[in-house]
Parts: sequence; C-alpha cells; structure tokens
Amino acid sequence: MALRLFHVTEFAQSQLLSPAFQRSASHPLLVVMLFSLWLSIVSNVALWQALYRLPDSAPGKVWWAGIALALLLECALLMLLSLLNWRWTLKISLTLLLLLTAFNAYFMLTQDAFLDAGVIRRFLHSPGAQLRALLNWRFFIVIALLGILPTVLLWRMAVKRTPIPRNLLQNLLLFAVTCVMLTGLWLLSQSMVLTLFKNQPHIRQLLNPFNILQTGSQMLGSVPQ
Repeated sequence: MALRLFHVTEFAQSQLLSPAFQRSASHPLLVVMLFSLWLSIVSNVALWQALYRLPDSAPGKVWWAGIALALLLECALLMLLSLLNWRWTLKISLTLLLLLTAFNAYFMLTQDAFLDAGVIRRFLHSPGAQLRALLNWRFFIVIALLGILPTVLLWRMAVKRTPIPRNLLQNLLLFAVTCVMLTGLWLLSQSMVLTLFKNQPHIRQLLNPFNILQTGSQMLGSVPQ
C-alpha cells in the first residue's frame, strides 16, 4: 500500500527525477565547459577585433598571444564556474554572466570602453539619458546574439542532477585541473602576454568578463562600512 501511494505522488512522477529525463539530460560539467567556451571566445569579440587591428610588425606573435589569452580566459572561467556549479546556482550564475558579458561587449564594441566604475556611476546618476543613448538597433542585436540567445538555450537544456558529494568532488577536481592548466599556460606564455600588455595597454582592459568583475569588486570594496 505504501509503495502504491509512493508511485502516485508528485515526487515519484516528477519529470526531473525520472530515469528517462536523467538519461537524456546533459552533465553539469558539459554545460560548464560549453558556456565557458562561449564566454571566453564569442563574448570577447571586442578583444579579437582589437588584436586584429594591431600593427603588422609581428602578426605571428600577436596571434599566438591571442591564442594564449583565449586559453587563459577559458581556464580562468572554468575555475570560476567550478565554484558555482551547483544545482541551485549553475543556471542563475551563467545567466548573469551571459547578460553581463553581452552588455560589456556592446560597450567595448561601440564606445571603446568597458563597464568600469565611471560608466556605471554615470548610468546611476542619469539613467534616463543613458538608456536613451543605449536604445538603438546595434544594442538590441548585440544583446540578443551574445546574451539572450545563449540564455534561452541554457534554460532549455536539461541538466542532470548529481548527488551533492559527487558534485563537490567533480567541482574540486575541475578547479584543481584548471588551476594547474592555468599555471602552466601562464608560465609558457607569460613573457609574450606581458609584452603585448606593455606595448598595447588597452588590450588588458578588454578581458571580458573579468574586467567588469574587477570593477564590481572595486566598487564593493569602496562602499563605506
């Protein structure tokens, strides 16, 4: 009788817990890897555009530095997302990152500036005027392609539920592996990347989304206690 009652409960009939759903759902690590690639490659279109426009004195070195930056960004994003890869936070965190990087990419593509503290303060000081300046066809196209489209795809994806201990172990392994990879890549490309930053200082400000995350941490740090 108890077994019969269990089978007719909403819990037992939940789509999220059904074996068929779990078999067809994507592993959370796969979701993390796919969207970290989107964030590091597609959302950094302003960075690749700036590298393409650099002088042709040493194009080979510039493109090797671009590949190194792409790999460094990917590893850093995987480390960040390994801290957020939980059943309750994964999709919400990725949504915020996708929308933030889309807004940031628009500013970098159209105004040659990322969302730094000055831009955010101007927006808070006169939101109406700033919104009127933003609302144009380029804004909607960039936000739709870089932010809304991947967000819709993210929420349409079925993500496999994993037990908390296994989820914790997977996140720790992902963090450790990407930390080692990031360290190795940095040691291999340090001189090349630092030379690029020294000769072209503006390139350092185009590392989306870490430029805006740094802005947010600085603004939070400057809030009076």
